[in-house]
Amino acid sequence: MGFPSWQFWRRPRRAAFALSWLAAFCGAAIALHAQVDGTARWPRPFTAGGRSPSIESSPAVGSDGWVYIGVALNTTPSEGRLLAIDRNGEPKWSVTLPTWVDSSPAISADGTTVYVGCWDGKLYAFAAKDGMPRWTHATGASNYIVSSPAIGADGTIYVGAGDLRTEGAQDSGLYAIAPNGTLRWRKTTGTWVESSPAIAANGTIYFGSVDQNVYALNPDGTEKWKFGASSPIWASPAIGPDGTVYIGAFDGKLYALSPDGGEKWVYATGGSIYGAPAIGADGTIYIGSADFQLHAINPDKSVRWTYAVGGPVLSTPAVRADGSIVFGADDDRSGGIHCVDANGAKVWAIRTSHFVRSSPVVADNSIYAATFDGFIHALHSTAAPLSSFSSWPMFQHDPRHRGMVPPPQGGGRLINLSTRATVSGDTNLIAGFVVRGATAKYYLIRAIGPTLAQFGVSDPLADPTITVQRQSGQIVPGGFNDNWSEEAEPSVTQAGLQLGAFPLPVGSKDAVVLPLLEPAAFTGSVGSTDGGSGTALVEVYEAVSDPGSTLVNLSTRGNVAAGGSIISGLVVRGTGPLRLLIRAVGPSLAQFGVPGVLAQPTLSVYFQQNVIHTNTGWTADGLKGDLAGAARIVGAFPLAENSADCAALLTLNPGDYTIQVSGVGSNFGEVLVEIYAAP
Repeated sequence: MGFPSWQFWRRPRRAAFALSWLAAFCGAAIALHAQVDGTARWPRPFTAGGRSPSIESSPAVGSDGWVYIGVALNTTPSEGRLLAIDRNGEPKWSVTLPTWVDSSPAISADGTTVYVGCWDGKLYAFAAKDGMPRWTHATGASNYIVSSPAIGADGTIYVGAGDLRTEGAQDSGLYAIAPNGTLRWRKTTGTWVESSPAIAANGTIYFGSVDQNVYALNPDGTEKWKFGASSPIWASPAIGPDGTVYIGAFDGKLYALSPDGGEKWVYATGGSIYGAPAIGADGTIYIGSADFQLHAINPDKSVRWTYAVGGPVLSTPAVRADGSIVFGADDDRSGGIHCVDANGAKVWAIRTSHFVRSSPVVADNSIYAATFDGFIHALHSTAAPLSSFSSWPMFQHDPRHRGMVPPPQGGGRLINLSTRATVSGDTNLIAGFVVRGATAKYYLIRAIGPTLAQFGVSDPLADPTITVQRQSGQIVPGGFNDNWSEEAEPSVTQAGLQLGAFPLPVGSKDAVVLPLLEPAAFTGSVGSTDGGSGTALVEVYEAVSDPGSTLVNLSTRGNVAAGGSIISGLVVRGTGPLRLLIRAVGPSLAQFGVPGVLAQPTLSVYFQQNVIHTNTGWTADGLKGDLAGAARIVGAFPLAENSADCAALLTLNPGDYTIQVSGVGSNFGEVLVEIYAAP
């Protein structure tokens, strides 16, 4: 099979491109003032050097900020290089290889080894610090490699190769190579594999082939399934938050495939697709096309927007935490690096000296991208870092190009959520909470008033009640209590002891229920029997440690007095961390008709009396895209653009945490405190 039209000029015709359009230099196009998003971070672009260099390789960036990238030199005979550059743009080392290096490097999990493929059909392993060779693995005498390696959780390196022999392509396929350079297995395909593999959290390896198939392999190399597309596939896949596999084809179609290989939908662009998709925090799919456009597609296939540029978009975009997208293009017989926001509006763009087919990388507060004529650019990324909530924010997932969805951090579970606030005679303290899972189990729910006095609370609610209702308004069986009784409810006492809840005095007027709740949404309302006012604490505990169902959300609305606060607590237990979305919503409550909202809340999260995170204004930290995406995933209502509401995404280790919400200055009013387990 010969190269199709776009692929035709990607290959040996490099010399013609390298001799043209070298006069323009990007220094005039990038403002020299420092620390402005999208402006040059290095005094000048780094040049790959050598005779007629060209770069299609995407930079990989280590945790120390070093940048690794492959280069093709159009010498006779041809040569290639692997370069290492520090974060200041200074060369660290360079290794010469027998021919072009279009493959993008990948960095091992421990950061000590760089893997890269070459047009000589070999995969190379070099020491990251000095470029010393570690091993070389030949995939076949007539093979070439432009596929970028992916690295599995066990260190296995997966890379595609193509067999150039005219009599057959028996060595084309995906190779699995052990960290010591020995072959573990090979999956033979009908012809070339230039697609870079993507590895799901369960170890499944996905890749495309020019034989028009998308393959899913088990970690042992056995075929899980094969999906037939309608044209050859050069592009690499991306994996969505629900496991959906997205991959583009030469005929311009983007395929959405379920993890079992079924077709979910097909979206047609107006030109060939060579780059991989990137996925936003909210699940939006971004894909470039030779139709001169970047496409933004919702997970249901509906078009969110398209953004037109002056040439084909052949590389993979990168999504930042503020929701903005950075991508390269072949603009107007030159090139460009573009940035658009989550709504498809231009943020900035710079003109480069040549095409940008190298996929941009966002890392270390920088944007790295290379031009086809051998220049490597470093731009400031001061608006936001790479998205940390997206399932696949850039080419090969992350700056190290490991091409793998990290295994779920998992192990952490919410076992207790609580909020302390004021209850007045005509205003209840309302706590909404969500139980998710497959089984019903018991939850201990308490409304503490008088017992708070022993903790120094000066105005405890004298006689609280607790009412637990379903969304329909129906009170759940056993879901109401006025004054708890140890004698009448020994199971409540036992549950409290087992859960570590502080004991209630015998005969106190605190209220406690222990209902059996199925997975659903519930409301716990704390009222006052005698119409009095005061401070109350509402608590929700998992009474049974059963992973079949778990707490995933608590939302409490209360009033913050001038100089006062609402205090929420949460307890994470288990064997690992838990990611949470925490919000303090004041101004955005007005859209729901809530009067007297807290105009400017501030949110602080404490661990052992130490503040571990603060936020005042949810967009203030440059994480708007991740926060909005997390809200969409967990089902929270969107916050008004640039409102003064607060939000934070935190990954918390097992422990007890406190959240304090107060008003800035003398602000007071109604506020909603929300805690969500964010997958």
